[in-house]
Amino acid sequence: MLFYGKDYIALQYLKRVICVLVFLFFFDVNGFAQNPVVTPAPMGTKQSGTVTIVRKSNNTISIQNERIFLVTKETIIMSTEGIVMELGQIPIPCEANIQYRFGDKKYPICLKIVVGQHKKRGK
Repeated sequence: MLFYGKDYIALQYLKRVICVLVFLFFFDVNGFAQNPVVTPAPMGTKQSGTVTIVRKSNNTISIQNERIFLVTKETIIMSTEGIVMELGQIPIPCEANIQYRFGDKKYPICLKIVVGQHKKRGK
């Protein structure tokens, strides 16, 4: 049976819609179940692992082994829940993960600080 005119156009349209739906089902559904894409850190950056921030000033933080890091306007400070914070909002002492790079200065420069759990003093 041959289709002509409007029936033929409708059939071709239906075939295309079915093909697109099948394509989306098999290829895009898998993308929705994956974890979010993690962008790699820029070259020359280091990750501290979990450290304890014990002091802070207007533009620096110090961790438990007395190492000092510079905090600039470009430093991203956020909680583990993804809430953006200011340097003054970091509780002292607290656990944190620091992404940093070495610059021209004496101290490493913080690129990103992820603030974790607040620690009670003396523990």
